[in-house]
Amino acid sequence: VKSRDVIDLCSDPEPTAESAIELDFVPDGATVVDVRSRAAYAAWHYPGAEHAEFPAVLARLDGFDPSRTYVAYCPFGAKSSVLAEALRRRGIEAFSFAGGTRALMEWAGEHGLDTTPLL
Repeated sequence: VKSRDVIDLCSDPEPTAESAIELDFVPDGATVVDVRSRAAYAAWHYPGAEHAEFPAVLARLDGFDPSRTYVAYCPFGAKSSVLAEALRRRGIEAFSFAGGTRALMEWAGEHGLDTTPLL
């Protein structure tokens, strides 16, 4: 066995959209969940995003529809990753938006969505 073969066998496979916890886009039909504070949500939120303040949302995981896909976001991606992982453990397709709120605002603007602050 060549040493390169051993390294290739031991390395992690390339992540796929199905396995990656973070996405840098919002898939068509996905439900977007904002896990920031009420004040941050009121200042700006992704159009149509549902608000579910962290950590209270973790106590309401049974309220998520397993037939839907969810993309969560927060300021930096840490809290939204925790939510996405908790939903995945329940068999629900869930992701965190990579880069947090700023990255989501940038992506939204590039796709013709309103990024004007609401307050």
